[in-house]
Amino acid sequence: APGSAPAATVEAGGGQVPDAAKLFQAIKAKAVSLAYWDDPVHSAVALVAGNVLFALVLVAKWSPISMASGALMLAVMAGFLYTTFSKFLVGFLGPDVVKRPTLGVEYLSASTLAPLCAPAAAAANGAADAVKRACWCVDYAHTARVFAAAWVAHEVGKRLTVGALLQGTFNAAFAAPPLVRRHRAEIDAALAEVRGRADEVKGRVQALVRTHVTEGKERVAAAMADLRKVWASGAGAMSALRGAATNAATAARAAAGRAGAEGEG
Repeated sequence: APGSAPAATVEAGGGQVPDAAKLFQAIKAKAVSLAYWDDPVHSAVALVAGNVLFALVLVAKWSPISMASGALMLAVMAGFLYTTFSKFLVGFLGPDVVKRPTLGVEYLSASTLAPLCAPAAAAANGAADAVKRACWCVDYAHTARVFAAAWVAHEVGKRLTVGALLQGTFNAAFAAPPLVRRHRAEIDAALAEVRGRADEVKGRVQALVRTHVTEGKERVAAAMADLRKVWASGAGAMSALRGAATNAATAARAAAGRAGAEGEG
């Protein structure tokens, strides 16, 4: 009953139920072991079983909900048959064949899920910041990378369904780790060479961009200097024109004054 045992473990028929954190750690360790083919038989069974499930869903069009509910019905029927017939065979099997189920166990708790949710929350926040940096063009190189990644995802999504991508990811999880472990030295050398060439190309592009930017600045500065000279010469010509117009107006007024004086005389 709830409260009769700690949340971490509950005794049942001499056994103990591990807490959720240890259970998650055990599942993670088993998944890593399967991915690296530490036990080839178990890894092969898991790979075949996963592809059978994907085939049922993608090819045979079986509903995952129907498959899950069918598995639940089979489990309930198996439990019913086992417990019911065990009661009739107490004299042969003993009274303690069917253990009492462990009830009231806190399989999941906030403290257990918090360490699992923290990486997901950090990844979501980082993705949101990356999208904002790309949209606001904080770094043009980052914006170009995000745009290229979105374009690749768009093109892949047009050609593959979500189920096919999940199946490909599932198979890659079994294929990539052993290959990486087996060819680690070659992969590291190839990556180092690729990074070196990428850095070389990046340096050349940056140098070329700096050269063109410098030349562009020099050309703009020269054009601005020429424009200032033209502006200065134009301003001088306008001043000369204004002076000539002023002198002509003064001369015209003087001539008009003399003509008026002679007419009166």
